[in-house]
Amino acid sequence: MGQTVRKMPRPKTLKNPKTVTIIFEKEDYEELERIAFSKNTSVSALIRELVSKYIESELTEELLRKL
Repeated sequence: MGQTVRKMPRPKTLKNPKTVTIIFEKEDYEELERIAFSKNTSVSALIRELVSKYIESELTEELLRKL
């Protein structure tokens, strides 16, 4: 890939961080790098954002099903 990957320091805003290992297909990871680069963020921060949005969506669906 022709873009320079920026190494971002670990965010200080996490209250109770848990480190996990995730294995991606190479092409998927390269796409995450491209998206993160375009947003001027790290791949880790992008994944945290995506996971938070997914969890919020799932919780909203659960609440709607209970109505």
